[in-house]
This record gives sequence, C-alpha cells and structure tokens, in this order.
Amino acid sequence: MIMKCVALLSGGVDSATACVLAKRDGYEVHGLNFRRLRKEFETDYACRFAERLHIPIKVVDADVTSLIRDMQETSLRYVTEGGYQWEFLWGRNIIYLVLAANFAASINASTIVVGFAPHDAPSTEVPSSCDYPDCHPLVLDKLSNLLTLTLHRTTQPCPKGGTVQIIAPLVGRAKTKVDVFKLALGLGINIEDTISCYTPIKTSDGWRSCGQCLACQHRRAALTILREQGFNVPSTS
Repeated sequence: MIMKCVALLSGGVDSATACVLAKRDGYEVHGLNFRRLRKEFETDYACRFAERLHIPIKVVDADVTSLIRDMQETSLRYVTEGGYQWEFLWGRNIIYLVLAANFAASINASTIVVGFAPHDAPSTEVPSSCDYPDCHPLVLDKLSNLLTLTLHRTTQPCPKGGTVQIIAPLVGRAKTKVDVFKLALGLGINIEDTISCYTPIKTSDGWRSCGQCLACQHRRAALTILREQGFNVPSTS
C-alpha cells in the first residue's frame, strides 16, 4: 500500500529538508503551500522546490494578517529584535495544520509532514515557554488527536479509520540550524533553492534576503560555521 503524505512547504530549508526525508522514507509526497499577503516569495520558492523534486504542490490562499492589522495592542502584533519588527500571529501553525488535515483527507492521506525542528520548541521545555509553542511535540500530539476526532466524517476518510498523524522528521535528526543545513546538503538539496527571510527584496533576478531579520541572522551564522568546517556553501545565501 502506498503511503501518502502532505508536506507543508514554506520555501525555507527546514520544510524542504523534512519533505525530502519523507520522500526518502517511502512516502508519496504531496506539497502544500499557504499563500499569504506580502509573502509571495514563500510560494515562489516552495513551488520551485516542488518542481525540482518532481512532486505535486497545491497552493492555498490563507492570509490571516487582517486580524493582526486590526489589533490595537502592538505587543500582539509584532515581535521585535534589535529594532526590527515583523507581524506575528500566535498559533498560526495550528490554523495551517487544520487546513492541511482537510487537504490530506481529500487525497486519502493520513500523514502531515512539517519542518518543525528542536530549536523551534525544545521538548525539554513546556510549550508556553518556547519561542514557537505551536511547534512543540506535545502540541502536535494533542492536535493529531483532535484532528482524528473531527475528521472521521469526511467523504474521503483518511486510512486507519481517520487517524491523522503529524510528523516532524527533523526531530531526532537535527538539534541546531547547522544540523539542518548539514542534513540538507547530505540529501542533495541546493541551499540556494531555499530562503530564510521575513522581508526579502524583489529584484529583476528574483528575491534577495534583507540580511537584517532574525531569520537571516540565524541562516548567516549557520552557513558561516559550515564554511569554517569545510562545507561548500555559497557566501551569499
């Protein structure tokens, strides 16, 4: 029996690596990307990666930023690092996973693959103390159970009686961002086919990372370590 899965693709190295790991593990992978306002670059990178991996991808309009824009309390709207601000909606991944579960049911798949990594929400900490609590293994486990309870009446139920499984292939394989990049390189992923930036700049040649946001800083630091260790990675990624 062919195992089908839905892999969430955001255009970043984490989701790309998780997707390839799922394919290597024998899954028939179907990509899923959520198109968001001012985040067109994520969809561009996700679709390009899916094409190179020869897997189908579905793009869904799922913009929820209007809720954030209407909030009056700025502490709920922005996360600030060194004067740099970006919009952030707590629990956003839960919304996306509910949508992903419905898409999975429509193609008779029971597994959702996410690129969440230990550095997003360490399992040794309680979810509420993590930077990204909706990436925590405990949250994913409870959400899997909830989705299983609510999807059993779908017209095309998931296998195994409607069981929904959310897996994070990077957990147990990568502890840091450096580990993720090492995994990606070992799997043959072209680092330049991924992007890690909150607000990249559109150019005639595509997208250029801003180089200032926290995601860019983490990516740059990880790639610097890899170059020092002798890995052949582009200096501009």
